[in-house]
Amino acid sequence: MSTPHMTERDRYLFIRILEACNADCFMFEFALSRDTFRFSVADFTDLMPKAHAAGVRYVRFTGGEPLMHTEVVELVRIGTAHGMRMSIITNGMMLPRKAEQLAEAGLAQIIVSLDGGSAKTHDLYRRSPGMFDNGLAGLRRVAELGVLPRVNTVVGPHNYAEMPELQRVLTEAGVKQWE
Repeated sequence: MSTPHMTERDRYLFIRILEACNADCFMFEFALSRDTFRFSVADFTDLMPKAHAAGVRYVRFTGGEPLMHTEVVELVRIGTAHGMRMSIITNGMMLPRKAEQLAEAGLAQIIVSLDGGSAKTHDLYRRSPGMFDNGLAGLRRVAELGVLPRVNTVVGPHNYAEMPELQRVLTEAGVKQWE
């Protein structure tokens, strides 16, 4: 009796490249963390051939806030050079000023966390004025640059009624995936 042929799926690797964060979100333990850990360029360069050999084809940077990592663009460049589809999950605050560098480095997708239908509510939940507008501006810019714009939303009693408005805002911003 032969065993059925199974194709192995490409693997995903999630790496928390730092814990530090510039937001004060009530739902995360690392809100406003100033932890000094940073995943190094040397460690990432060493890891990439091993990850590729193990079937990894997708790498996602998480945090804290990954865009606070001073070498995040170089990390994206290294991953892309090793054949990885690179993505970052971010609060979006720093995205408008980093969008072009990230796109040039080969970033495949960006996932911005947006939890309200407007700046008034999102920024209140995240306790971070300007975060909603920066996140949307960054999503629009990366879309123009050919990076897939995605959004993650934490839904609960505090914001469920705003989801239709958030859906309208995200559609207007060109967001292709929303979870």
